[in-house]
Amino acid sequence: MKITDYKTSISEYFLSALVNGDYSGLSDGDELLIDNFMNDNGYADVLMPDDTEASFMVCEICNLYSNCVEVQFYLK
Repeated sequence: MKITDYKTSISEYFLSALVNGDYSGLSDGDELLIDNFMNDNGYADVLMPDDTEASFMVCEICNLYSNCVEVQFYLK
């Protein structure tokens, strides 16, 4: 059974890689940030709710202000 109770703010910049596995356009450093974030927190997959609106806030992956959306993670 997958637990989906962890929600966090992620920059729109990283969404294609997280949701679709499409890392094109990202640097090696960006890929490393994503991989470290997923592994360090024990996340297996991500779900982006349909009704998500972007807000300017700190991204949990890069710790920089960006247009972020709230996504939900599946834990390993």
